[in-house]
Amino acid sequence: MTNVADTSVTYTAAGESADGVSVQVEPATITLAPGESAAVEIMAQAGGLPIGEWAFGSVTWSTDGTYASGVPVADATFPMLVQSTAAQLEVDPGEVAAEQEPDTVTEHTVTIGNTGGQGLEWNVVEETGEQAITLRPVTGTPVTASALPKDRTLPGQGELLEPARNSGTVASGIQTQVERPAADEGSVTMTHSESQAVLANNTVACSAEDGLTGDNGFLRTFTLTDFAIADEFAVTDVSFGVEAVNGAPANVTVRLYTLDGETLTYDNLTQIGSSEVTLQPQALQMVSVPVTGTAPAGSTLVVELDAPSTSETSGFFAGSNAEGESAPSYLRSVDCGMPEPAPMSVIGFPDTHLVLNVTGTTDAPDTQLPEWLTMEPMSGTVPAGQTQDVTVTIDSAGLSAGDIERTIAMLASNDPDQPTTSLPISLTVSGDGSEPPVDGASQDIVATVPQDGGGEDGSLLISVDPQDRTVELPEMASQGDRLATSGELRPVMVTDSRTADPGWNVSAQVSDFAGSDEGLFAGGFLGWAPSVESSSDGQAVTPGDVVAPGFPSGEGLSVPRPMGSAEPGSGRGSATLGAGLDLQVPMATTPGVYTAILTITAL
Repeated sequence: MTNVADTSVTYTAAGESADGVSVQVEPATITLAPGESAAVEIMAQAGGLPIGEWAFGSVTWSTDGTYASGVPVADATFPMLVQSTAAQLEVDPGEVAAEQEPDTVTEHTVTIGNTGGQGLEWNVVEETGEQAITLRPVTGTPVTASALPKDRTLPGQGELLEPARNSGTVASGIQTQVERPAADEGSVTMTHSESQAVLANNTVACSAEDGLTGDNGFLRTFTLTDFAIADEFAVTDVSFGVEAVNGAPANVTVRLYTLDGETLTYDNLTQIGSSEVTLQPQALQMVSVPVTGTAPAGSTLVVELDAPSTSETSGFFAGSNAEGESAPSYLRSVDCGMPEPAPMSVIGFPDTHLVLNVTGTTDAPDTQLPEWLTMEPMSGTVPAGQTQDVTVTIDSAGLSAGDIERTIAMLASNDPDQPTTSLPISLTVSGDGSEPPVDGASQDIVATVPQDGGGEDGSLLISVDPQDRTVELPEMASQGDRLATSGELRPVMVTDSRTADPGWNVSAQVSDFAGSDEGLFAGGFLGWAPSVESSSDGQAVTPGDVVAPGFPSGEGLSVPRPMGSAEPGSGRGSATLGAGLDLQVPMATTPGVYTAILTITAL
């Protein structure tokens, strides 16, 4: 609000609305000097209206103030149009992970929020019965990607086709919460997506400047045991977001595979089903495609959206957002020199999280709460815009150090977009102060190339995220035909408490380094010398081989490289791994700050 009078004026707000709508204004009274402005908040609650119905209202700012001439200042009225929306469930945090000693009790608070317009009714499901449920993973099985080809097309090279975001007509930054098609009763949907929203100009595809696309495969993996599914999974349909279909209609084939090896390559995939769909030109939509195929118990199901090259007629960009994901999104494109699936983060686009879900039938996970877990309350009603706290109590009585328990608390609600929401809950019983086992991690590596090609100003900074650990490397210096620096990676602890003692392998792979000013250099320029800093009694841990930087040519750490390993029968306990880092980049590298992602996995 801005006071256009030539005197100070006090305004008082009064809201008027249709039945079923309440209006609140904060602050309700405000005094403004001549020309002064102030922000006010107008809140309309439409929970009394049927879902989807519109209602008119207004806020009138009245005053008895006058201009300096004595003429009364007119009241100001702001019309409103309000729509009633359904209840919308939010759960914070999205999972509960407790680490505690034996015979102890801990309490954790989970907040149930309602960001919709209707009252939220929720309850903890104790028997799933015929209810459709949505599952998110309770653990993560790492999947290894193949090495990126050195001659692949890099973003920003100016090629006719290159990995790039949609340059079509969708306005950048627009995000649409599209409704996922309702699942049949008794069905189970697996998803890695924290949100079903589709964000404009967020997806990367092998594409041209006009928004037309070459061949692209958009993939996700679903390891059944990660979702607490112990039986086979019979797929009935796949739902996915569509950011855009540009130009002419696009044909997309939904393919189902099982992964028959540790590395995600087409040689390791066995197709178990497929279905083709023709998509009309559209933007920010959700599509469901019927497709059948059965993934055996214990397998990893792979879903691909296979779009052939249409670079002269149309363009297809699958839907994505940057709201978070529990497993990587993958891209494949022969036209851009990537014949095998590569994680979006590894090719330099860590915020492209595909909205891709798979629905089918299986024996649903047991949703009865185990003896070590209680939740209070077990149900509730949350008014629009409000929250309710739930106390999660975890009791490690009778458990021993090294035990790990996992379960899913299934929440049912009247949120039409999320009729069921899974809350993963885990308990790790400690006793020796060690950290839980490492089964996967992403670390940000930030490198700074100096402005003067290796003079007094400039350094390389490596930070480990999300632990917020930082490694300061000496400033980059010229070594004839290259800039170079070296230092030490922060330690990585691996703790194995499995009674079978099957051994383990830790490996890592780095993405390309993307610069703040659109510069780019290969992740292969980074090398290392792994080491074993410490290990438990009885462990036999071997460090990985030394990997030289790939300068001027070579793969360096751009492909998975062993960091350390323990043979079966000698891996139980805690070991700390380290590595000396060696980064060498060309003298002509554009100055700036470059970021890459180092993915560490343990198998």
